[in-house]
Amino acid sequence: MAISRRILTACAALVTLLTASAGAQARASVNGIVYDSLAAAPLSGALIAIVGTSRSTISDDKGRFRFDSLAPNTYTFTAQHDAIDSAGFSGLSVKANVAGPNSPVSITLPSFSTLWKTVCAGHMESRDSGFVFGSISDAKGTVVTSAYVDISWVDLTVDKAKGVKQRRTHAETKADARGYGLCGVPRDIDIAVKATADVGGTSGEITLPPRAIGIRRLDLVVGAQGANAPRGVVTGRVLTTTGAPLRAARVVIDTLPEARTDTSGRFTIRDVPVGSQQLSVLAIGMAPTSQAVQVHPNDTTYVEVKASAAVRLAPVTISAERQARLSREIAERQKLGFGTIRDSSQIIPGTIAATFRAFPSTQVISTNRSSAGANYQIRFRDGAGTCPAIIWLNGVKVIDDMLNSLQPEDIAVAEVYPNKELVPNEFASVGHQCGVVAIWTKNHLR
Repeated sequence: MAISRRILTACAALVTLLTASAGAQARASVNGIVYDSLAAAPLSGALIAIVGTSRSTISDDKGRFRFDSLAPNTYTFTAQHDAIDSAGFSGLSVKANVAGPNSPVSITLPSFSTLWKTVCAGHMESRDSGFVFGSISDAKGTVVTSAYVDISWVDLTVDKAKGVKQRRTHAETKADARGYGLCGVPRDIDIAVKATADVGGTSGEITLPPRAIGIRRLDLVVGAQGANAPRGVVTGRVLTTTGAPLRAARVVIDTLPEARTDTSGRFTIRDVPVGSQQLSVLAIGMAPTSQAVQVHPNDTTYVEVKASAAVRLAPVTISAERQARLSREIAERQKLGFGTIRDSSQIIPGTIAATFRAFPSTQVISTNRSSAGANYQIRFRDGAGTCPAIIWLNGVKVIDDMLNSLQPEDIAVAEVYPNKELVPNEFASVGHQCGVVAIWTKNHLR
């Protein structure tokens, strides 16, 4: 009887050993690579995960990744990376059958040509152009099945007789439940995108910056407009790239009254139209920053904006040759006749407000009065309303607060272009929404 028990025990141990051995032999592994066909380079630092498990890893400097000890099965592998996000994809995924050791898995961001053929079937691919795509939904998150999307940009052309000319180009496409896509848009300049749903409701106009890869994605939310339509609130903080709060920054949404950040970088803008709206941040010494925010009816949207320091230009030595060149350029713009140009002998003395009110089609308002003086804003007529002029001072685009530091006697030349479609190329900000005032000071031209 004891012998039988020993035999049974030995058999059980043998079965356990054989089962464990078989299980060990049945385990599989993966050798994979994640590749960016847009940049023709492997993606290092990508987060690779296996859906339905807690397994994840990071690709190495050659885009390689590995998983060991997997049961033979079909798995879904996902990849996340900034390069994937910038191409308009939240992530990439691929299914693969893992059956043995070193099973190969390849996760690839498609090439531009492949994406073009998918989105732009029937259109000839061009090296100079790209495409923009996205989805359209309402404030409740419901997909909008029918909408028109207007996409515009500024074209610059050269005319032998008239020199450089600019013209705003508009292209329209129809969106359905799958979203929208428009091909043939320039990849090296800003484009402005706005959606209007067939059943009512629009988005704000959102500006997308240039993308060298030629692919831009923008998902838009449309909302009811009008005096009786529900509105929302946008609040948040403006920080520097180091995380420090940015105080006294101007925060602007379309035609609404602007907000200023407090000492903690916080701001609030009320009565914001529902839908996608563009929020812009302007501050002295910082590069202008814009981003889209989604505004919901009777709700508050929180946004955090990171503003980076403006690129500091090397000091410029003023020379007689440079002065002569500037004089020639101003004279050439005067010949075109697109605006009004006046030198110091024609400047109205007194205040900056009086100086620019004397220009045709120009309004000047005081935005804030104090013992320190007045903050002026120059505005031009735009349709049924007005828009704030874009200010250039000595060849650099500045915020309109800079007007407060000027006196009429400081001005050598003032150029005023009320028509945004006829702003000279030198002062054109692609996607600009208003006319331009260019001021040259006497100190700059000495």
